[in-house]
Amino acid sequence: MTPQARLRNLGALVALVLLATACSSTKVARVEHTPLGRTKLNKWVVVAVAANETNRMRFERVFARKLRGRGNDATAGVDLFGLGKIDESEVSAKVELGAIDAGIVTTLTSQGTERQHWSGRPPGAPESFVRGGFYADYDTSWDLVTTPGYTLEREVLRLQTVAYDLKKGREVWRMTSKTFSPNDLERVIDEVTTTAVERLAKDGITQ
Repeated sequence: MTPQARLRNLGALVALVLLATACSSTKVARVEHTPLGRTKLNKWVVVAVAANETNRMRFERVFARKLRGRGNDATAGVDLFGLGKIDESEVSAKVELGAIDAGIVTTLTSQGTERQHWSGRPPGAPESFVRGGFYADYDTSWDLVTTPGYTLEREVLRLQTVAYDLKKGREVWRMTSKTFSPNDLERVIDEVTTTAVERLAKDGITQ
């Protein structure tokens, strides 16, 4: 086996080890939003739809705290409405009182596995070859074609986070996120909320 092939196999092995031991990782899959124009949404309530009320409470409070950290007025739904399903009349009453004018709802939409395939090219290798003459290029091409790739399956959570203008009763922003290897709830909550807070600010929905 040539030195290039050995390097390629070593790179593949390192990538496999890193992926196998990696912590969760959250990525934005899709974002849709409506420009607010002159509308300013100032008082947010954050709601997580979850069967487990403890997890709901943790998620909402972390999300609200991160929004406040950026200068937003934000409250966890559980602290505003209590435990259990929120009634529409409760929301309307809070809006009428001026306690809130905007809301965020996060929901788990699916949980499953996703398959990814990598070629035998070592991580970080350039797409084009470093020219080294006829045989050097041929030898590199041979190793690239004959070195097997590898396929991994990872667990993935898909969550949807939607922001609303409660006074006008309309959706203003929607993000779908994917979290890979979600084996640590605290880390998942931290990653998902951080991703959402940063993207909300980037899109001009919040501060």
